[in-house]
Amino acid sequence: MTRRNAALAAAVAATALAGCGGSSNKQLSYSDFISKANKVCADGNAELANVNDAKQAGKILDKYVQKFKDLTPPDKLKPEYDQFVSVSEQQVEKLNAGDFEAANALGPKSNEIAAKMGAQECVSG
Repeated sequence: MTRRNAALAAAVAATALAGCGGSSNKQLSYSDFISKANKVCADGNAELANVNDAKQAGKILDKYVQKFKDLTPPDKLKPEYDQFVSVSEQQVEKLNAGDFEAANALGPKSNEIAAKMGAQECVSG
């Protein structure tokens, strides 16, 4: 995996969590939240698989972060959810600035949070 693809993979983990859900404010059950998160991760990974441009990756990631914000996690996942959103937004910012290395550096934190939530599809490896 090239350094750029590694950065994208890290960004994808954050990206993927973002896309499921629609604009409902209804709090999801733990299993529904994780199911939607994992599906989005897989979808985000597929969309970013062949992207080699940081700014393009940033736009894609931002799209999924916005969708992720439409999800309402169960109370027990709210702290991790908030952290994941924060790290994902930081990755978008770094990618939009063309900085794969900085985005990639956030990957371990993103992975740690995704694993704590139980969203295994969102852990890049």
